[in-house]
Amino acid sequence: MEKKAFNLNQDHQRLSLIIPFILLVLIVVSYRFFYLTMPSVFGGRSSDYLLIAGLCALFGSAFVLWLIDPFLKRIFPSGHVLTVDPQAKTMTYALQEEIKEVLTHQEDWQVIRWYFRMGRFVKSGRERQIPKSWFCLSMSLKSGGNELILFCYVRPYQQRNFTTISSWSEISMVETLEESQTSKIPMMRPPTLSPSIPSRLLVGDNGHVWLAERNRREEGLEMSPSDFRKLLEYLEQ
Repeated sequence: MEKKAFNLNQDHQRLSLIIPFILLVLIVVSYRFFYLTMPSVFGGRSSDYLLIAGLCALFGSAFVLWLIDPFLKRIFPSGHVLTVDPQAKTMTYALQEEIKEVLTHQEDWQVIRWYFRMGRFVKSGRERQIPKSWFCLSMSLKSGGNELILFCYVRPYQQRNFTTISSWSEISMVETLEESQTSKIPMMRPPTLSPSIPSRLLVGDNGHVWLAERNRREEGLEMSPSDFRKLLEYLEQ
């Protein structure tokens, strides 16, 4: 693997504010296009195509937005960048070009990998956009006094492809609920509030994983699934 820079937190807040505006513009423009051109192609009056033009505009705009999404992320980057330099054996995390963390490869550096299935009682903030059947794959890297926590969201069939690389710990968010709540999974939660992790889990046999998960919610950096896999493969080399 050559020296490579990974863009992190690509679905950032600024982009989430820009996308609805772009979608609205696409819908208005495409509706106008279909409304005016359909009569000349299929005959009849423009008023005959109000509903069809509206549906075509909605689905067409959503498809176009899906196509240009990768380009929007390049045009409006988050500023979070992870640079992997195999020659120097370092990983450098920078925000707006200001270096925050530098991890130097060591034989005894600590790596924790864990994953869990998403669920409606887990979601908060960005996680509310993720389907409950998907998985969150996470990794904590420690070198000296520095730590990086990276994660990504993947579909169920992708999860098996990732977890065959190295060893992973699986956790269940159902364990974060009190026994009396397991049959009453809450339907709604304030958008910025993550479910707390009980102390009984933090001091249990899997405590180090639950502690890493708590840190992920506070300091974790999201990667795209493809970039996350490349990093996993690099670390296994």
